[in-house]
Amino acid sequence: MDYEYSEFYWTFDKGDGGKYSVGQWGGENETTAREYFWSSNQREFMADLQKWRDQGWEPISEVGPAAVTLRNLGSKFLHYDVVNYELASIRVKIRKPKS
Repeated sequence: MDYEYSEFYWTFDKGDGGKYSVGQWGGENETTAREYFWSSNQREFMADLQKWRDQGWEPISEVGPAAVTLRNLGSKFLHYDVVNYELASIRVKIRKPKS
């Protein structure tokens, strides 16, 4: 079967993606930030993705925290090592049978 391929995504301009800080003290890391942003946007993202699924598109990449792309806003807060992340995008590869 032949397929048509595309990508379903949301993108966020710098300053619009929210912020999540990862510190040296709590065992949090980039994965924790991805999980946070996914859980914060999952409901709306899945509702939008469902519209594409209703048109015959199916996800072929992971739908979840692994689909989250982060923007590193830098580090350092006072005397602590802190990395600040912002949501840059959520991207899922999709396909549907060619008509």
